[in-house]
Formats: sequence, C-alpha cells, structure tokens
Amino acid sequence: NCSNEGDLKARFYAGGIVGKVKTENFNNIVIYNCKNSGKVMNFENENLYFYSGAYCGGILGNLEGNYKNVKIFNCINSGELNEKHRSGGIIGYLSGKCENIQIDRCKSRNIIQGGDGLGGIAGIIDNMSYYDTNTLILKAIYMLVFITIGLITAISSQYIATKTSQGYATSLRKKLFEHISNLSNIQIQKIGPSALTNRVTYDVNQLELATTMFIRLVIRVPFICISSLIMTFLINNKLGFIMLSSMILFSISIYLIIKFSSPLYKKSNEYLDKMLVHVKENLINARLVRTFVEKIKEQEKFKKINLKTGDYALKANTLSLFLSPITTIILNIGIVAVIYIGKFEIDNSVLSQGELIAVINYLLQMLIAILVLSNLIIIYTKAFVSARRIEEVLNEKPNIVSGNSNNFEKMSNVCIELKNVSFSYNNSSVKSLNDISFKIYTGEIIGIIGLTGSGKSTLLNILNRSYEVADGEVNIFNNDIKSYNIEFLKKEIKYISGRATLFNTTIKENVEMAEDKDEKQIKDALKNAYALEFVE
Repeated sequence: NCSNEGDLKARFYAGGIVGKVKTENFNNIVIYNCKNSGKVMNFENENLYFYSGAYCGGILGNLEGNYKNVKIFNCINSGELNEKHRSGGIIGYLSGKCENIQIDRCKSRNIIQGGDGLGGIAGIIDNMSYYDTNTLILKAIYMLVFITIGLITAISSQYIATKTSQGYATSLRKKLFEHISNLSNIQIQKIGPSALTNRVTYDVNQLELATTMFIRLVIRVPFICISSLIMTFLINNKLGFIMLSSMILFSISIYLIIKFSSPLYKKSNEYLDKMLVHVKENLINARLVRTFVEKIKEQEKFKKINLKTGDYALKANTLSLFLSPITTIILNIGIVAVIYIGKFEIDNSVLSQGELIAVINYLLQMLIAILVLSNLIIIYTKAFVSARRIEEVLNEKPNIVSGNSNNFEKMSNVCIELKNVSFSYNNSSVKSLNDISFKIYTGEIIGIIGLTGSGKSTLLNILNRSYEVADGEVNIFNNDIKSYNIEFLKKEIKYISGRATLFNTTIKENVEMAEDKDEKQIKDALKNAYALEFVE
C-alpha cells in the first residue's frame, strides 16, 4: 500500500518503491497495492555512462539471487521512464533462480524511452520460470479441458443445426402440402400450381438453409458483439462509444440493404414461377408446339422470362454484396478512431497500452463475427422473401367449409337438383354458368352437350363441391350440398376428367387410387377401361 510521487534521477538499480533486492536465499517477496507516479530518469555521468539509468523499474528496480514465490499484483506505474536499457514499467531487471513468480493485475501507464531490454511491465527476466512444473501441467490440463469442451460444443452445434433444420423443413413441407390439399380448385388456380410447387420445394429449402446457418453461425454474433461492447465500456467509455457507433452504422446498413433487395428477390421468384409454368406448358403441349411450328416463338418467350429472372437476381445479389465492403470500411474506420483517441488517453494516463490492444482485439472479434453475418445476408434476404410467399399460402383459408353429414338420406326420388345456379371464376363479371336449373331423378343417365368452354366441366365440378356456386342452390336428395362432408361427397360422387392423368407410381397403385382392390378387380377395371391389353 505504498505510493511514490517523487522523481528519481538515478544512476541504476532504481525503483519507485524498491531499488534493489539482492540475497542468496529469499523464500517470499510480496509487493501489492503500490503506485509510482514519479519520473525515473538516468543520471548523466561520463564515467558511469554505460550503467547510467539501467536496471530501473516503476515499482521494482532490480531483483537478484535465489528466491521463491515472488508476487507483484495490483500495482500501477504512471511515471515516465527515460532509461538506457533493462527497465520496465513495473519491474526493471530480475536475475537468478526463481521457482515461482507472479505478476498480476498490474498497470503501466508510462512512456518508456531508452535502449534495449525495455518493457511496459517487465524489462528483462533472466533464468526465471513464472510457474513451476506442476503449475504448468495444471494450466495445460485446463487448456485441454476447454479445448475439449469447445470441440464437443462445435460438434453438438452442427448436429443440432442439421437435425433442427431438417425437422423444421419436414414439418413445414408437410403442413404446407396438407394446407394446399384443402384448398379449392379455384384457390389453387388463383395462386398457380407452379407457384405452389415452388413454395413446397424452393421456398422451404431456403428456410431450411437459413435455419441451419442461424444455429451454426448467426446465433453467436450478438453474443460476441455485445460482449465486446461491454468489455470495451469497462475499459474506456470513449472507446466504447466508438464501438457502439460502429454497430449502429452496421445495423442501419443491414436494414437498408434488406429493405431494397427484398423486393428484387420477390420479383425474381415471381418470374421463376412464370418460367416453371412456361416450361411445364411446353412439355405438356410439345406436340402442339411442333404441329404449329411455334418452337422459335416459345423459345423467345422463355428467353424473355429467363432474362428477367436473371436481371432481378443479379441486381439483388449485387446490392447484398455491398454489405461486406461496407462492414469492412465501418469497422476499420472504428479501429483508426480507437487508435487515434487511445493515443491521447494513454498520454493522459487514462488508458494503458495493453488496454488499447485489448480494445482493438475486441473490435477485430466483432469484425470477424459481423463479416460472417454479412456473408449470410443474401441467404436471409432470400429466406425472408420465401417466408412471406409461404405465409401467403398458409393465410389463404379454404373457402369451402365441410358439412357434417356422411350419408345420403334418400327422402326423395330427385337425386340432384340445381336451382338458379350461377358461377364465375375469380369473381369475374363474366359468368361461366348463369341461372342454371334442372332436376335429375334416381336411375337417370344424363348427357350434357355444349361447345368447348361452355361450362360442362365446371357444372360437373360443382356437383362434388370442387367449386362453390356463387348464387343459387345445389341439393342432393332434397338436402343442401353444403350439409355433406366434403370427403364423403368426393368418395360418393366421382368426376372423371377427359384428360388422362397418371401419378408417378405403379399401375396397381394408380388403379387403387380410390380404394384397395384384389388382382381380379384390378384386371376387371383395366379391361373395362380398355387398357388391359396395353398393360399386359
């Protein structure tokens, strides 16, 4: 608990607290809570020029001999050292044999000028071992333990990220598919089958990737940045505000880039949907395209859509890539500001050189973390767009509400009755069906004749509630069709389209689409469809 405020104009072996300790056997030396604020200057003398001002320290000048357990802690030197050599802010020169020396929680806020062997904390330590063998082994074990914990944590993080993202994507894909299955045909056509396909595949994959990267990399960024900021404020408030300003500027940059690039990614995805529709149509209607020699025209259409998709993607990616250089510029300006202001803080004995280096290290840690985040911005900008596209589908509530009845109460011989039924697609003013009324009695076979586009298929889709009528009533056995369960209706009222549709599976599973059948029933069905010979 000693303090020296006077200047020392010394020849050598000078110290603000202790000049020199020399002994053959010294078991315990403890210096703590000491402070030197005086200047330690060399004494100009021609005869002793070489030794003038050497072996000087702000706290302890010279320690020589054989000793054990030297402890110097909680000591501060804020005085200047203008020495020849072998001088230090806390310790000047230690020589001899020492089994254990500890220098802990010491600060040197000084200017050291001179020749060789100068140090901010210690000048020269010869033939010393800071720790004995057992202590070194113990600390090595500590390091290995933490390295092992870090390795286990990293492996666990990778495993958890993979398992979580895969589970999330699987659940989301299942939920999305089930939701789409409950939408009416009108709603599916409104969004577009190709757009729905992209949402179940591409958009879900984008969210899966974003989830993986979040757990692996992004989640550590706020911890590193906030911890670095707190540690900087604990060292120096001015430098802390510089780091805080850097983080605010970076956050604004992220916000602006995401704000302006998200619409571009959305446009790119919309044109991707159009491209998928165009490819699908050309594959399905390949014969028609060749028949009317429309190949070149269709290629030009595809080229335009493809170029639009690429243009929007290029603009969005270019905008997102600006974040990395912007981040580097902001944080490097921050480092320059820290060094510049830190210099004056050191001159005023408010900050030590070691503390300045620590602050720069905190800035570099934050820089590395933020650069990792900036490289992931493209992924997350795409993920935000994909999330909104999926959300649009999930927010599309089924417009056909199922009833509760699961059987036909045959209270009348009128099997199906339509009363003033009207229907239009997408609430258009042009009606596909307008004021249709008729009755079909049990056992009757009815044929509906009309030109292409006259509404024949639309009328049949109304009978099993694939479409919901806009006006009028549809009754089955004198009961409103809305009172029946939709799954029951579709099972009991079959609609067979004129377009041949097969699922990418076995013939047996295609035939058994409605219900399980034995081999004889499958053959009978194929025979009735005039397909048995082809299958065999």
